[in-house]
Formats: sequence, structure tokens, C-alpha cells
Amino acid sequence: MHINQDDEVDFFKFSSSAFLFAKKADVASLLSNLPQNAKIKLSPEELAVLKKLDTVRYPNRTEEEIAKYLNDDDRKALDKLIKRKLVVLYNDEKRKEKLYSISKYVYDNFLLRNKPKETSKPEPPPERAWGVAEQPRMPSSTDNKDVQTLESKGFVVLATEPEAAALSLAIGESIRQGQVIGLRSFNSKYYILLKSFYDAQSPKVVGALKNGPRSVDEISKETSLDPEAVRGILYVLAEKGEVTENRRDIFAIVQ
Repeated sequence: MHINQDDEVDFFKFSSSAFLFAKKADVASLLSNLPQNAKIKLSPEELAVLKKLDTVRYPNRTEEEIAKYLNDDDRKALDKLIKRKLVVLYNDEKRKEKLYSISKYVYDNFLLRNKPKETSKPEPPPERAWGVAEQPRMPSSTDNKDVQTLESKGFVVLATEPEAAALSLAIGESIRQGQVIGLRSFNSKYYILLKSFYDAQSPKVVGALKNGPRSVDEISKETSLDPEAVRGILYVLAEKGEVTENRRDIFAIVQ
């Protein structure tokens, strides 16, 4: 297997008498001995779990980290993938912990082909950005109700960090491409908006402030937007330095 200069590699135990030096992306294939011409079929549950694994950077694919984002059905599907040797949980000797690795065949045939080609590397998210940025693009249908809300309404408000992390796992590619924006506000809620929704509605919110400070409820009535959508837009505008919150839920344009 060819190794490029920027490939992540590892030196790991292959058997009781042998070690291998290989790209980390090929670890699962090497350990599973999966034939190159294998005909593999995946259930929707197995494919969903593979996508979740793929959203997490390889060094972070520990048992503890991945367990945070899996429900009972996901865990059953992951167990099946491991039994089929399509996913390998191998021991990283350097870090003294186990990491999940996806077989190259499965990655190339079920994950890589669905990824959009990128002409340049995306900018990393700001420190206040919510969630994890290395995720697959937002699917058209998903079991995650928060994704469905985001797609249908253009925004979603989440109360807890686990909810935000789970959502970011589902739509990370959209985050990476700048199609979704969001942040954690001072009221500890997570406000996530489609960029298209923000671009279309933020001028209305700014327009409602041109005659002086206004409350969220006042802006909501004038623009016919949900109060939480207004808050989300205002928090993003405040993050950009375009508006300021004079007091709770009262905003004004920065002069």
C-alpha cells in the first residue's frame, strides 16, 4: 500500500510474532483480511453507525468517546459490524487505549463515494462554535428529530451539550461547508441555524432595530418570526459585533 507524506500512520501489533507499519485508514482492512473483491451489504442501521464513526477524527474514536453518541440500536449495529470485521476495535499501544477503525473496502464503497470533493481545506470553527466539526453532511432524512426540525424550520434550539453534540455528529459536513451556523448563548442554550435561513431573515431583524432598541418579542411580532429564531439571529449578530444586548432580551444596533 502506498503511503503519502501527509498520511497518518501507525506501528501496531499484528500477531504474536509480527508488527505492521501502515496508514491508520488501512488498519481495519489489514486486521480483518477482507478480500478486495468482497461483496458487502450493509443494513441502514449499520450504515448509520459507520457514518457516525466517520464523523469523528481517528485519534478520537475511543470506546468512551463513541459511546456518548450511540443509542441501543446503534450499539447493536456496531457489534454486528465488529463481528463481520467491517469495523475493528484495536489496541493503540502508544496511547494505551482502543480505537475504532473502519475497513478500507467499506470506507471506499459506502462512505468515500458520498463525500463531496473539496478544492481547499475549510477553515476551523471559532472557539465558541458548538459541537464537533468533523461530521458527514446533513442527510435528507434522519432519525435525529433535531435535524428534522432544523431542516423544516431553519433553526433549532437545544438545551444540553449532549443534544448539541449528537446533532453535530449528524450534520458535521454541513457545518464544515458553512451551511449551518450556531453558538452557545449566555443562557446556556445552543442556537443552530441554517445559513440560508440566517441570510434571509437577519436583514429583517436588523431592520426592526433601526429606530432604536427593541425587545425580542417586539421584533418577533414585527417580523413574524418565532421568538427563539429571533434570539438565535440576534446572538449570531452580537457575535459578529453588529448588535448588542443592552439588557436581557433587549437589543440595539452597534453604532
